[in-house]
Amino acid sequence: MKSTLLSHTRLPGQSSRNTHSRQTLEARIADYDLLCDGMQSELEETRGKLTKSEKDFRELHKKYESNLTQLDLLESEVHKRTMLLEQAKETYRSLQKQYQEQCATAEQYRINLRARDDTIQRLRDIVESTELERNSSRNSQHTLENRICQLEHQLSFSQEMYAELDQKKKENLLLKETIKHMEMEFEEMRTSIINSPLSSPSLETAFEVPNYKPLSLEILALSNSVEKDESVGDEKNKIKTETDVEDFATTASSERNASPFSPPSDYPSAYDDKGDMKWRVCAEEIVRWSQNGGTKDTQNNALAEHELKAVEEALQTLCANIESKSNIEEMSSSRRFNTAPDPTSRSTLDRFSCPHCEGKSSVGKDAPLSATLIPDKKHRALIVSLLSLIGLVISLGPNLWTQPNIPGGATVYDRKAWSSFNNLEPTGEGLSVGAAGAKDEPVEFVDLSDTSLVLKEKD
Repeated sequence: MKSTLLSHTRLPGQSSRNTHSRQTLEARIADYDLLCDGMQSELEETRGKLTKSEKDFRELHKKYESNLTQLDLLESEVHKRTMLLEQAKETYRSLQKQYQEQCATAEQYRINLRARDDTIQRLRDIVESTELERNSSRNSQHTLENRICQLEHQLSFSQEMYAELDQKKKENLLLKETIKHMEMEFEEMRTSIINSPLSSPSLETAFEVPNYKPLSLEILALSNSVEKDESVGDEKNKIKTETDVEDFATTASSERNASPFSPPSDYPSAYDDKGDMKWRVCAEEIVRWSQNGGTKDTQNNALAEHELKAVEEALQTLCANIESKSNIEEMSSSRRFNTAPDPTSRSTLDRFSCPHCEGKSSVGKDAPLSATLIPDKKHRALIVSLLSLIGLVISLGPNLWTQPNIPGGATVYDRKAWSSFNNLEPTGEGLSVGAAGAKDEPVEFVDLSDTSLVLKEKD
C-alpha cells in the first residue's frame, strides 16, 4: 500500500528516468538472449562437425588398413609379374631368333613369287595382245566384207547406170540424127520453095526481109486480144448474188489440217486460165495454118516457112526441157529408193510423141496419117509437129486447164486427203461422242468430194 502510494506520489521526472532505464535494460536483455541463441547454434554446429570428423577419422583408418593389405598383395603380385617378365624375355629372345629365320625364308619365297608373277603377267600380256590382234583382224574382216558388199552394190549400180547412160547416149545420137535429118528436110523444103518455077521477086524479097513477125509475137497478140474480149464479156455477164452465212459446227477436227500433210507436188495448180487460153490460141492458129498449107499461094507458103521455123525452134526447146526434167526425176527417184532406174522402162520422151525427141519410129507411126491428110511432102513435117503439139497439150491438160469446182470448196486434189480424214472415228480426232453440239447431239460426216462442209448436224 505504501509502495503504491509512493509510486503515486513520485515526481514526474523520476518516473521518466526509470522508464528509460527499464527500456534500456530490456533492450540489452533481448540482445543478450539473441547472442546466447547464436552461440548455442554455433555450439551445436561445432558438435556436429566434431562427430563427423570422428566418423571420417575412423573411415580413413579403416581405409589405411585396407590399403596396407592391398599394398602387400600388390608387392607379391609385382614379384610374380617380375618372374613372368623374365620368362617372357627369354621367350621373346627365342621368338626373335625364329622370326629372323622366318624372314629370311619369306624373302626367298617373295623373290620366287615375284618371278612367278612376272612370268604370269608376261604370259597375260601375250594372251591380250593375241586377243587384240584377233579382234582387230575380225573387225578388219567384217569391214572388208562390208566394203566388198558396198563395192559390189556400187558396181552393180554403176553397171546399171552405165547401161542407162549408154541407152541415153544412143537416144541422144538418134535425136541428133533426127534433128539433122529434119534440118536437111527443112533446108530442102526452103530450097524447093525458093527455086520453084512459081517463085516471084516478091517471094524472094519476103525471104530476104529480116523483120518478119515471128510466131510467138503473133500468138501473144492473139491471146491478148482474146483475153481482153473475154474479160469484157465476163464483166458484162457477171451476176452477183448474196447468200446468208451458213452456221458451221465448230469442232476440233475442223480447226486442224488433214493428216498426213500433202507433199508440195500434190498441191492443186493455180486457178488461172491465161496459160490455157494461150495454148488454145496456139493450137487454133496451127490448125488454121495446116488447113491452108495445101494452097497455091506462094507468099503464104513463104510466110509459113518462117513460122514453121519458129515452131521448130519452140518444139526443140520444149523437148530438151522435157528430156532434162525426165532425167532429173528418174535420178531423184533412183536415189530416193536406192535403186537404179530400169533401162527398159519408157521415158518421158516416149510418152510424148514428139518427132524432134524420138527417132524414125514416131515419124513412121504418124506417116500414114500425115500422108492421108496432105500428100505433099514438104508439109508433112508441119502436120507431124501439129500432132505432137496437140498430144502434148492433151497430156498436160490436167495441169493447164482449171478443174470445175465449187468456189471455196474442195477440189479433185483434196478428195484423197479428205476421204481418209472422214474415215476416222470421232475418238481418233480427239473428240468425245456428241462433242460438236451444245446438247450432245449426234453429228454426221459428209463426203467432201461433192460439198465443202466438214460436218452437219442431224435435223
